[in-house]
Amino acid sequence: MARKWRAFFRAVQSILNRSGKFILIGVLAIAVTLNWQAFSPAIAREPSLNLNGDLASADLFLDENRLNPGIELYKNGRFAEAEASFQEAARFLSGDVKALVLNYIALAQLRQSEFERAEINLQESRRLLNEGQNLGDLVQKQKVFAQILTTYGRLKLAQNQLEAALDSLAKATKIYEELGDTQGKLGSQINEAQAMQQLGLYRDALQILASLEEEIKTHTDPEIRLRGILTLGKTYRAIGALEKSYCLLSQDDESSEVLLERGNTSQAIGKRLEDQLGSLRDKSEDIFFLQSSDDDECKIPTLDTRIPSNWYEEASTAYQKALSSTPSDSTKVQAMLNELSLALYLKQYPELEPEKYETKAKQLWPQILEPLEELQPNRMKVYDRIKLARNLTQLYPNPNAVETATIEKLFETALQEAQELQDKRAEAYAIGDRGWMYEQQQQWQEAETWTRKAMEIPLPYATDIAYQWEWQLGRILNAEGRKEEAIAHYTEAVDLLQKVRQNLVAIAEGIDSVSADLQFDFRDRVEPVYRQLLGLLLEDRQPSQQKLKKARDIILSFQEAELESFFICDLNLKDNRVTVEEFIKNKQDNSVAIIYPIDLDNKMGIIAKMPDLDFQNDSLIYGEGRYDLEPGEVNQNLLGEIIKNFNRELQKANNEPRIRPFAKTLYKLIIEPIEDELQQSGVKTLVFVPDSQLRNIPFSALYNREYLLQKYAVAISTGWEIERSKPWQEIRPNALIAGLPNPPQDSGYPALPGVTEEVTDVSNILDDAPVLLDQDFTINKFKEELTRTPYNLVHIATHGQFSSIPENTFILTAPAVEVDARELNKLLVNRSNSVFNTLELLVLSACETAKADNRAALGLAGIAVKSGAGSILASLWSLKDKSTANFIVDFYKTLVDDKNITKAEALQMIQIKQIENSIDSREWSPYILLGNWY
Repeated sequence: MARKWRAFFRAVQSILNRSGKFILIGVLAIAVTLNWQAFSPAIAREPSLNLNGDLASADLFLDENRLNPGIELYKNGRFAEAEASFQEAARFLSGDVKALVLNYIALAQLRQSEFERAEINLQESRRLLNEGQNLGDLVQKQKVFAQILTTYGRLKLAQNQLEAALDSLAKATKIYEELGDTQGKLGSQINEAQAMQQLGLYRDALQILASLEEEIKTHTDPEIRLRGILTLGKTYRAIGALEKSYCLLSQDDESSEVLLERGNTSQAIGKRLEDQLGSLRDKSEDIFFLQSSDDDECKIPTLDTRIPSNWYEEASTAYQKALSSTPSDSTKVQAMLNELSLALYLKQYPELEPEKYETKAKQLWPQILEPLEELQPNRMKVYDRIKLARNLTQLYPNPNAVETATIEKLFETALQEAQELQDKRAEAYAIGDRGWMYEQQQQWQEAETWTRKAMEIPLPYATDIAYQWEWQLGRILNAEGRKEEAIAHYTEAVDLLQKVRQNLVAIAEGIDSVSADLQFDFRDRVEPVYRQLLGLLLEDRQPSQQKLKKARDIILSFQEAELESFFICDLNLKDNRVTVEEFIKNKQDNSVAIIYPIDLDNKMGIIAKMPDLDFQNDSLIYGEGRYDLEPGEVNQNLLGEIIKNFNRELQKANNEPRIRPFAKTLYKLIIEPIEDELQQSGVKTLVFVPDSQLRNIPFSALYNREYLLQKYAVAISTGWEIERSKPWQEIRPNALIAGLPNPPQDSGYPALPGVTEEVTDVSNILDDAPVLLDQDFTINKFKEELTRTPYNLVHIATHGQFSSIPENTFILTAPAVEVDARELNKLLVNRSNSVFNTLELLVLSACETAKADNRAALGLAGIAVKSGAGSILASLWSLKDKSTANFIVDFYKTLVDDKNITKAEALQMIQIKQIENSIDSREWSPYILLGNWY
């Protein structure tokens, strides 16, 4: 589907630079709480702070000398010592000054994940400020109060109490505005944007940042302008607006810090494209940076911006430019570490001349040692040593004596410095990552010893660290053949992830990441934990019933975690939904089988729940098949290649001979292991709970002498269904119909002439349902209509797309407005105040999954879950305009004419009719029913 240039990337929380260790909240909120413009050129990841910068009157600082030692310690990343220094100073202070110092203490505690202690100090700080009568005037009190509010907002962000965070930050912004404090206001608004993004208010967050961008670009002070570009560039990257981040950071080719950040953003763009394509060299079907940007100052690189490897080269170029721009030691270390990590990442790809990147890495790493030693002792320096040690472990998988000594020395020095700093988080990483090093070298006993030592360090609120050591120990024990112990630690890792996944920024803090964004961090650091545990549970040819049940629970938890990472929010699925098995049980239906196909390291695991109203254990079945069952039938034995080839051939006209081999291979992998049980159980409907890229499969088109849909009605589930969603037989349709047949000619979207007839026919079938057609289908009119009437059926016929990125999951409204997944879901959820008013059916006609996005159907699943729709009918790829209209109209006619039929059976009947009429498979196969199939 043709599209005009649009923002390509989704809003997700990203970890910032500096080894990826510090979250956005830490970088932005401190700058506001203390002094927005005090970002030091010497420390790119942590702001160098002038703690009294926000307090214009010197009267408040009668004991300034007492505070200076703590200030210096804090800005140098020595948080435990800074806390102790501030505590000592607070003993001799009172009133407003003590209130301010308690706020500083809370900041230092926050940096150490001491949330409860930080909150206690903030409460006491606020009490002292309210009681203070002698010291400070009203303006001073207001400034201190604004700082306390900002720190409190940051604390609530870290605890994922987002509404409380936003409320506190908004109050701080208002105070700064009333005081005429431009710098404080700017920084506070940046924090507000972060909170809004986490709450799903992505468009609002971008509006705030866009207004700040204009202020920063036109600022007369070049230092403030530079600090602002850096801060906003990082913020855009952190919320997933990578195009905006790149354009903003491309305005300065001289600052080494800006170049460093531009390299990080380029690398994030490459990773996002690579994840979507599943390939380093493939080309995206979408358009990015190929037409002029809205920002005239955006310096588009002279490369094909749709290819991931080109962005990695762009990142490397930016790092090299940063090194030639007289950087500080800190920036120099960061640029070289990031380039080293990038070289090692690219070294794993045979098509990219691995020898070239290995040589580059071996030349680069010795140059890091000298500037690293020049850095001030602090947490960042510890992480830099650890990251260098990890890189060397990857560079030298079988190290000689000299290489081993170098790596171990880096870990030992990092540990010593962490202990001197009294920094428990840094100490845990120095110890635990040494265990990781021994794991890579297959020295299992040493690996286990060091990992257990890391687990013994008391870090009560560092769940994001604890899960990593549980996972690491599980891998080590599994390698040692201690499978049951390994499962126990993997399970604990998953349980910890369940606790922290709502605050996904914390999960993304891995020190071995470089400018990752959350989506890819999820793929690298969260998804493997679930998948590896599933592999262990299902490793035996006939797993126990207990393990099968546990595996199903893990699948549901993973589905929930993946959808939450898509939206960056807590979906609370357990509060308003039931599992698909409970849903069937409540319906008292013994004609449905649930199939969980699972991708398990080059083999397919199948858990099948056969009809059994009591859901007894003996109804669980497990089968497995290898991707290379018949290697001659496929080009490669990778599941992704099979799916890609299958879908590609399905979309070609009259291509049955080329479709069949892939359709048969998938049938053998997914259906054949359980075929006998299906036939014996009298199953009529198959409900698939697909795993990751398996969502992109039209299961109806699987083939073995006949298509799967010719045997069974087929539906898809996320694993969670709305309990109150009704069968079609119990619904009296109250429908809203909308369509956009004629987008503006200059929009890049072709006309859809069949849409007019489609919406008219559907409206007639559904008792003259109201229609928003063409230029009447605006977002405002759509919103008004949904707000006024509690529709239980919404039919939308327009250009649209599903993608693994929320911004690229959208529908088109008049005149040519792309309404992304977040906004669409917001409209649908808010259509009625009644919690009992379920949107029973949402039909998305003429929409399609994003080409070349191997997880594109995640966007459709996201809409299904977040919108509250009982079920969705949509297509996985675009079809002829007239063909779509005919199919959809026939679907509605079938439902209306036979009130005893289910939605899945109606879909099956129309597809079978088209097969019998010799319509080729591309015309009937892409339709899927997601959610309630009754």
